[in-house]
Amino acid sequence: MQGRHAQGAELFDRAPGSEGARRRARLVHETMAGTRRVKEACEELGICPQRFEAIRWDVVIASVAATEPGKAGRPRKKVSAAAAQLEALRRENAELRARLAAVQVQAELAAALPRLAGKKP
Repeated sequence: MQGRHAQGAELFDRAPGSEGARRRARLVHETMAGTRRVKEACEELGICPQRFEAIRWDVVIASVAATEPGKAGRPRKKVSAAAAQLEALRRENAELRARLAAVQVQAELAAALPRLAGKKP
């Protein structure tokens, strides 16, 4: 059989979070997988079965919520006001430079060809 080997409760040891939270999540997983009895998990955590069921229910709810489909595509980048203003100024600068270049060409043409500009030599 090809592919990755199945991983189980050891994933919780590498997950971010406090040691206690990882331990509780691992024990919940083990009870749901049938590799540990609820009574054993309760004894290890020092809690009653009702509290363990509440923790297990919270884990189930969080798991389902985490697997809800998200919006398709990449999220939009948030642009700060300063970045938006900078981009607007860059566009304006480029436009003004283009206008300046056009006016300079017009001035050169007027100097070189005065009769086309309506002036007499």
